[in-house]
Amino acid sequence: MNSTDLKIFFRDLALGFIILVSILFVINVSGIFDYHEKSSKPEQMWRNLTKKNKINTNEIIFSGNSQIYFLNPKIIDSITQKTSHCYAYPGANIKPISWFFFNSFDYLNPELLVLETHSFSKLVGSSSIDSIRYKRWEDDYPQFTEYSLSLNYINWSEFTFLETNKPEIPYLIKGSAVKNHHLLETNIDNFYKYFFRPKRNSLQGFRKSPYSPISDSLLNIYNTERIPSSLPIIAEKEFQIVESIIKRFKNKGIKVMICESPMYYQHFETNTLRREALDSFCLHLNVPFLNLNLDTSLTRLPQYFQNTTNINQHLTIEGSNAVSKTIANYILEQNLLDKI
Repeated sequence: MNSTDLKIFFRDLALGFIILVSILFVINVSGIFDYHEKSSKPEQMWRNLTKKNKINTNEIIFSGNSQIYFLNPKIIDSITQKTSHCYAYPGANIKPISWFFFNSFDYLNPELLVLETHSFSKLVGSSSIDSIRYKRWEDDYPQFTEYSLSLNYINWSEFTFLETNKPEIPYLIKGSAVKNHHLLETNIDNFYKYFFRPKRNSLQGFRKSPYSPISDSLLNIYNTERIPSSLPIIAEKEFQIVESIIKRFKNKGIKVMICESPMYYQHFETNTLRREALDSFCLHLNVPFLNLNLDTSLTRLPQYFQNTTNINQHLTIEGSNAVSKTIANYILEQNLLDKI
């Protein structure tokens, strides 16, 4: 190989590298790879909300994580004679939920906000993308913009050639395409979901539960071997964020209630300190608190609950229908809605 051929080889190699990096960079900032990252969910909910370019007319808003979005809006709406919508996603915690609401007040004007307590938690199990974004947004509320191509998890004021946050540099180039490469290897359907995002309008933001009820074999384990799990105590910092949401809604004339979704009584052990803290918090803010784990008509029926020993137990369709009815009737009993 002569010198001319060698130059052509390195030139083509460099050109190919530049093209590859450019493609990855453009795809990365487009949001395709981080479509299922937890940190991107608040902004996605906000975009779906603002697409209508008008005030959302739903009169009841539910918010939280997977413990709340399996409710049945048809049952809730038929009892309350109002329209409801759910703003929730898997693994959601209170900080990103607050980001969503603080960016969305101009588009929301419900009569009632229902917050579910399982989302009153710290960020756990975050990806590398989440870690960068949450670190940058820790002490501030991000302002989402209409421009969807975004690198707003990068703090550009500190991004210099002399002083940089090293984890951010490789992310600019490879992002989740490499660090979370399972998105490419096993979840190709995520690309389809990104470009052809399934609409959930018929379910009003809620979802249909896919879970089967507790089996006889698991009941036997519960009766003979299983030691019930308990939910963690809610930290003061998370309570402060919940309080900021509540006060913001109340200042706008919107009522707020808090509820805790039930679990099977042999699966769930009461955390006295957690319950007392929630009772005290709600009493202090004059907010109704519906603790469904105290309702034995729900917690004693195994057909209402997911067949699992994992602490993150969900409702079945039958359980979702029963809980939806209970919550809707409680809302009416507490006079939390304007009269029709």
